[in-house]
Amino acid sequence: MHHLRLVIGCGLIAIAAVGCVNNDTTVYILNAEAPEMDTCTFSGTPGTSLGVGLLDLRGSGYLFAAVVKNGSILSTTDPNLHFAQIQGADVTLKAAYSTKSQAIAAALQAAGKDQTTEAVSGGIGAAQTGAIAFDIIHSDQVDIIRGADSDGESIIAHISLFGSIDGGTFRAQPFDFPVQFCTAGCLDNFLGACPQTPMNKGNACNRFQDLPIDCCGTPPNLVCPATPM
Repeated sequence: MHHLRLVIGCGLIAIAAVGCVNNDTTVYILNAEAPEMDTCTFSGTPGTSLGVGLLDLRGSGYLFAAVVKNGSILSTTDPNLHFAQIQGADVTLKAAYSTKSQAIAAALQAAGKDQTTEAVSGGIGAAQTGAIAFDIIHSDQVDIIRGADSDGESIIAHISLFGSIDGGTFRAQPFDFPVQFCTAGCLDNFLGACPQTPMNKGNACNRFQDLPIDCCGTPPNLVCPATPM
């Protein structure tokens, strides 16, 4: 699973930047967020925070959505000044705080799968926020994680955006996002035999992450989300 998404939020546009060189604190990730109800879209609104990711290891990766802030001061004479062009993100999967998490991180590192660079395209105007989404865990990394004793364990995704602004480049301050792993349908909510009316339809971007999903049928043959008719 390889996602590359530009998700339109407040002030998020695709535009090149001109002007002077930026420092590392102007553009930064405020928080992560889950998609809006029943859609694979993101609001980019500060405060809609997702503190910890959850990945059912039957899935093939984890899609991260960042609420990004351009902290530049908005010009009163040139509204196009200080637009930040986001070009990519460096992601390193690191150990959390348990011995098992350290073993997972070591297995990823030994396989040369602990670091990735994600291509991203989008821009954020001065004093604006927006959402941008990209994979932070890929299928080949999930294969290694499955092979470890990972149920209930977490790793830390160490994420750093980079791009250009005002004729120079920027590298944002790193943002650490924990992702917890689970197995055996930890997000599935079994309602019984079909038909059933689902209240929880799961994550429209990736049904194996973050949000509960109502299922019906006869285990292990489940329909998720459940069908009302």
